[in-house]
Amino acid sequence: MNDFCTSITKSSPCLKVIRLSGVPFSKCDLFSVSSRCLRELTLFRAEYDTIPWSILTALLNRNQRVNTLQLHLSLTPFTYGDIDSISRACPNLLGMSIFKSDMDETEWKDVLDTDDVTELKWLYAESPMGQNNKIMRRVLEMGFGLAEEDVEFHIDMDTFRKLRDENRILESGDELDYVE
Repeated sequence: MNDFCTSITKSSPCLKVIRLSGVPFSKCDLFSVSSRCLRELTLFRAEYDTIPWSILTALLNRNQRVNTLQLHLSLTPFTYGDIDSISRACPNLLGMSIFKSDMDETEWKDVLDTDDVTELKWLYAESPMGQNNKIMRRVLEMGFGLAEEDVEFHIDMDTFRKLRDENRILESGDELDYVE
């Protein structure tokens, strides 16, 4: 897969959409995906090696024009810091969708019973800073994907950036009304 990704992205630097679905690819393969015009990236992998968020951040750092990211991968739980790093690496990213369908019965029960998606420990690792968790509760939504068995977790990156920046102003001591 690495040779394929490298040759396609080198010979087609104007690719706007890349959808890797059902094709086995490794963490290393993701490092070779780069296109100066890439706007949409979909990664669906049937194999479930866990991919750390740092690899996705590096991928987005090389593809800063991506505005839509769809992931159907086995991922480590994300943190506020992971989302912050991705928002900085890829300033055009409007939203990120994480699809999950490989849940056992207990995970499904947790998903269906929760009002707060950030309580799903396999999805989100809480921050020791309470304000960061409040921001994540505002930007993370749950819905159901196209397939009946898929749950979609969507992160609104524009709202994340806005709330993060407002929070930094508050921390610096400047006056700002923060409406919860």
